[in-house]
Amino acid sequence: MPQGPDCRAIHRFDVTVLCGDPPSRSFTVIYLIMGRVALDCVNPVKDYVQGKALVNSCARLASALLADTTIALKNMTTGEAVPG
Repeated sequence: MPQGPDCRAIHRFDVTVLCGDPPSRSFTVIYLIMGRVALDCVNPVKDYVQGKALVNSCARLASALLADTTIALKNMTTGEAVPG
């Protein structure tokens, strides 16, 4: 198991947003950790692909933007805050 300060920080989330419907087994949990994005996707492929782009780009998002579930993840990566 990895050791070090970065490994401990992963369990501290500044913001957690649930998108989707867990009983239907299709949902995404989006986390904001020190301004950076992390995701757990359960079945929504679109969220996985778009969220991966956010993670790979080391995107830093404001919690207000992340909490607005009307904005598609792909629009957060480009800076276009438009409903998805």
